[in-house]
Amino acid sequence: METSCLSPPETKQGQPFVSGAIASVAAELTTFPIDLAKTRLQIQGQVFDSRYTKLKYRNPLHAIVKICKHEGFTALYRGCAPAVFRQIVYGGLKRWTYKNLNRSYNGVQSFSSNLAFAFISGSSSAAMCNPVDILKVRMQTQGMTLSNSSKQLIQDGFKGCFRGVSPNIWRTGVLVGVTFSVYDESTRILRHNFGDWYITSYVISSSFASILGTVFVNPFDVTKSRMMNQSLHNVRYTSMWHCIYETYKAEGFRAFYKGYLANLFRSVPWHFVFFLVTDFVEKR
Repeated sequence: METSCLSPPETKQGQPFVSGAIASVAAELTTFPIDLAKTRLQIQGQVFDSRYTKLKYRNPLHAIVKICKHEGFTALYRGCAPAVFRQIVYGGLKRWTYKNLNRSYNGVQSFSSNLAFAFISGSSSAAMCNPVDILKVRMQTQGMTLSNSSKQLIQDGFKGCFRGVSPNIWRTGVLVGVTFSVYDESTRILRHNFGDWYITSYVISSSFASILGTVFVNPFDVTKSRMMNQSLHNVRYTSMWHCIYETYKAEGFRAFYKGYLANLFRSVPWHFVFFLVTDFVEKR
């Protein structure tokens, strides 16, 4: 991504925002039903909330089939509107910040600098978009309309808008940090040793980055989903660490990898589309 073989040094100042926004929206629309299945899998089995105690879904495919059967096909895209809006802002900001941090570093690039810059880009962008993320999660899990979800968020006030912001910052910082840096480094190595394979290099690099990113990020993703799903007036988890402790105490370590397959099945195509589109747009 940030090596000279991936994007030209003369990239215009605002182009990374445009490419990041377009690529993120394209990736989100492509994989959104899997994201919904992932979120449903992550919140089930909680002993503190009778609505989610029962294990309704066995795996991502079972979740998608059951949602279609009982709620209709359109339910698979519940929460899509705030998700798309979030990706325009978040996707554009994280890409723009990442590119400009690298530019300010005088073009000297290494795996460690890419990892640090990507973590900063992802975490800062996620913090800014936290309220929209809450809307998406509540629409996905509670079947709320955008209007009702927005009203509840307004009632929760400023504090409620940043419910779950800590795990969201860690989740996104780690995800973007790992995927961006690993993708850049693996693509550089592939192209240096085997030439420009184009689509093949995108598939290999984005898949490898996605697998590593998902392994590290899933525990934060579970924590984020559970904290964002709760109302300010019905608090079960008071902080990220409290949620982690209570989840581990009640459900064990495996609970932090609920929805892992759905997360992985979403992450691989999501990042393939994202990196393919961003590189294409930035080379125009």
